[in-house]
Amino acid sequence: MALTRTRASFTPPHPPSSTPACSFPLWNGPWAPQADFSNVANLTVAPGVIQTPQGAQFLLGNVSTGAQRNVAFTTLWDAYPNATAVPVAGAAGASGAWVLLAGSTHAMQTRLVNGELRFRWADGSLDRVELVPPLNYWALSGWGSADYDYTRAAFCLPPTPPPTVQLGNNNRAMVYYVATGGRVLVGVELEALSQEVVIGLLAVSLEF
Repeated sequence: MALTRTRASFTPPHPPSSTPACSFPLWNGPWAPQADFSNVANLTVAPGVIQTPQGAQFLLGNVSTGAQRNVAFTTLWDAYPNATAVPVAGAAGASGAWVLLAGSTHAMQTRLVNGELRFRWADGSLDRVELVPPLNYWALSGWGSADYDYTRAAFCLPPTPPPTVQLGNNNRAMVYYVATGGRVLVGVELEALSQEVVIGLLAVSLEF
């Protein structure tokens, strides 16, 4: 797992309204947040498996060395695909599915659809979750000296924070859940829809 790969340089395509060379302009320089996985050990309930505060369990593997690059990133930059699709097998009888996402956003993308999470079912139906900061999608960390702050910015934040899990310093992941309603999940899809945004799919877990 390597969320810090979002610190790479993302130059093309480069519309005039976007930042010059990075999806997250404050990743660069002395104020750049340093992400780690220091809290994963506290979340671990079995070898390679973490449990979030929401009760979801995800298989992440060994993230201590950073050698496992198992995040499916999406972005409108050329560095990664615009979208990814993950097939799901063995979902018959599941009552729900959990998804773990993490990524960046930008102040200019606030209240815009940064990406879309989709659940594809065996009956041909499709459920969509629009990822809109700061309503249901938060960046994996603050930028500069700022982060989501209900004392300072409650007027623009949702009444309660969206479900997250802190994987480490400057390493926050979003936790999403969908009930199957008796349907069988066959795929999970993620697509980036805004400039200057990188969103990574970390894990999918079924609930029985």
